[in-house]
Amino acid sequence: MQNQRHFRPIKRERIPRLNVTPGAIPASDAAFIRAVSTAVEVLFGRRWKSEILCVLLGGPVRFGQLARRLPKASKKVLTQNLRQLEIDGVIARIDKSDYVLHVEYELAQDLRETVIALLDHAAQWGGRYLARSASRADEELADEP
Repeated sequence: MQNQRHFRPIKRERIPRLNVTPGAIPASDAAFIRAVSTAVEVLFGRRWKSEILCVLLGGPVRFGQLARRLPKASKKVLTQNLRQLEIDGVIARIDKSDYVLHVEYELAQDLRETVIALLDHAAQWGGRYLARSASRADEELADEP
């Protein structure tokens, strides 16, 4: 059973690929809205999902390593999120057990590049948003007598 992947396929309809250019986002397009909401729900829907995915960017991780990297997350919550991400097909659970339980989690190979790109864009947007929020807070403090 070494290097055996346990992977439950996602049971959702296939969403057509959307080619959207910046500035021409079809805000009323139902397929676009559904695709965005599905991506946000699957990747960022619960607390700790984005943090788990960020840890998995570095490669395969055992549960204990993940728990040490995210010490504020309870083991129950980590387990629930890992199971849901596995069901959704975003991560793969690899059982490397011989005599001792040895399970690793990694980003699913077929989604790895797109998940990395989404997290990178989210980090860039978050950085710009935080910088903008900080500059607005500084301006408000400067305006106060």
